[in-house]
Amino acid sequence: FVEGPVGRRMFAVLHKNNNSDDDDDQYHKEMVATLQHLRKQYSKQAASSTNNDITNSATPSKKDPPPLNAGQRLATGGSGNTTSAPRRLSLRQQKPQKQKVIDTNDERESQMNTRISRSIHGANNFVARRRDIYKRAGRLSQWAFRGVGYLYTHHGIVLSGMLPDSEEIHPGRNVVQIYDVNTPHRTDCHLLTIWVRVNGPEIFAGSAKAVKKPQVDSCYWEFSFDLSLPGEYSVDAKLLTWNGSAEGNDPNNMPIRKGKDVPWTKYPHHASIIGFKMYDPPHSCCEACSRTPGCVYWSSPALHFDHKWGCEFYFNSSDEELLAPFQYYTPDIQKQYVTQELRNKTNHHGTPHSNPMTYFMGCGWNFYLSGVSQCEHPLDDSVYIGGHKFRLDDPVATPNLRPERNLPSCDLEQHESLNGRWVREEYPSALTCPREMDNRKEIYSRLKHHNLLMFETSNPHCWFRDDLSTLGTRCFVSGCGTNKKYIWRSALAEEKQWHGMWKNYACDYVELTNKQLQQCIDQRKIVSIQTRGKSVAAYTNEYLQQRLSHVKFFDAEASGTPKEETLNVTLDTFGAPHLMWHNSSAEWRREFQEYPSPKPFEENFYAEAMYFVSEREPFCTAPRAQMINRDMEDILVPKGFKKLSTFDMSSAFSFDSATQMDGLHIIGPPLRMVITKLFHYICKDHMYPDPAKVATWRE
Repeated sequence: FVEGPVGRRMFAVLHKNNNSDDDDDQYHKEMVATLQHLRKQYSKQAASSTNNDITNSATPSKKDPPPLNAGQRLATGGSGNTTSAPRRLSLRQQKPQKQKVIDTNDERESQMNTRISRSIHGANNFVARRRDIYKRAGRLSQWAFRGVGYLYTHHGIVLSGMLPDSEEIHPGRNVVQIYDVNTPHRTDCHLLTIWVRVNGPEIFAGSAKAVKKPQVDSCYWEFSFDLSLPGEYSVDAKLLTWNGSAEGNDPNNMPIRKGKDVPWTKYPHHASIIGFKMYDPPHSCCEACSRTPGCVYWSSPALHFDHKWGCEFYFNSSDEELLAPFQYYTPDIQKQYVTQELRNKTNHHGTPHSNPMTYFMGCGWNFYLSGVSQCEHPLDDSVYIGGHKFRLDDPVATPNLRPERNLPSCDLEQHESLNGRWVREEYPSALTCPREMDNRKEIYSRLKHHNLLMFETSNPHCWFRDDLSTLGTRCFVSGCGTNKKYIWRSALAEEKQWHGMWKNYACDYVELTNKQLQQCIDQRKIVSIQTRGKSVAAYTNEYLQQRLSHVKFFDAEASGTPKEETLNVTLDTFGAPHLMWHNSSAEWRREFQEYPSPKPFEENFYAEAMYFVSEREPFCTAPRAQMINRDMEDILVPKGFKKLSTFDMSSAFSFDSATQMDGLHIIGPPLRMVITKLFHYICKDHMYPDPAKVATWRE
């Protein structure tokens, strides 16, 4: 189980001497040729594609791919006769030789082959180092549960990310590519969710897209982004889920039985585990058992712990490789668990389900792995990217991508679903934006432990400051502190002077002063602005209250205004994480269909589910968030609900500003931007008739 027959064979290959072993050298040459072929195809495609909004200056290679032998044609899906194979690439450092005058394209191809060769070695060595860390810690059997260990053991995947060449970096569209350098024939890339972030003067983040070329019997991943500002950028990529969009994720279709009639004598081998914030033990235990190799039965709570967040897993074998990942194991049920007192603890039990499964492999919070098998190091779920930094030196950016150009006011129907990115700005001086802390405990409950700056009445742009080093670092639940040291946080989380804003490429959001917001409330006769939902809505509400505490709602009673002539504004989250946790996709669609349409005196907005980088509760993952967001748009928008896009916007901060580092409750810059969008759409059409006056009004 630790590696399995396939895993052991792959690991043996990984450690071969590539310069002396013919088979492994052939594997290496095939992989170099395959990746070279894929990258050339991408370059040709990028050069031939056109876009009205984005200038793409990628230059395709003028030289055809090198001839392939039969094995390489199979890897790339090519055909035809060949007469020669690619030259043998030495994997050891070669002594400098006298350079010959060669064709520029040949030189570039040679440089690319060298980059690919180093990328393959770097990725393999990275996986080997991660495995060695577990081995030295005496936890080798747990390596297969998280991150690169899970991906390598169960799917034979070794990932390597490649940045564009320094000569290829340009204003406009650029692409990070990620390849499986262990299996050139892979075609199931769509099942793997990889979070990618490009962090610099602009910040881009989201999921890498699986790419399958029709003419190539292989697939890989791409993350594209549109650069406009010069400066240094770093790239990070993290593993999240396998089969994250499985339609079979249905907590209400599990073989769960109530009672104490566990077939004790049938399953003598078992283990007690404690989950992590396992609020729904029966469903969580069934799902955890279904994901655990060798688990044939489960019951809850755990027999050896006096805690409701636990499970008992039962096995047909006492194989140590199966049971070693669990901290507590009792080998003989007849001796240890025969007492009626222990049997009486059980209240739910059953077999694992047979539905298609999602597997969360990241190091973030997980409802059972965080208690059973934590990562050994924050890099355990990282994708290897050699030289993960690049620089855009060209000061002349594509004009239609410059963030400071004059743009029209964002329109809800036309612009809200379009792409954007975070744009950093210089941190303002204390003279421009005084650093007055907002310590009003009466309006905060969830955010009272975070350092919040007071909203500047006359300069709303000051609101987009943050001390990211304090966001989400405090723990309020048992076990959170233990998890913190295994969860990755980037250099972004160390920034004490963050100042930046989400900017759409096609439009601008208006930032309202308190006076302008009050004018909008009076003119539209707004009697309430409230949030509705669960915990995410509660956090959002505290940022909302920070703004609303400076204005007064319209007094309909004093003015004698009928209810029908006033306006109630609601920002709803629909408790999306809870719907994902407790319902199948068919069930949440049915619930949306039953929602009543807003009344004439109501304006109902909703915020998308955010980008989750954990599985705090079963099935609460980024791919499922995308599914529920699509369903909300398809069903609720025609009813009259107004969408605020938050999924893409939140992805840049999922690791760095989530409360308790839980990867779900994302606060800070994304929530400030949600409130900014809300006020923008409430007021923009009612404060001035001409969208061209937006800039004047802001001034």
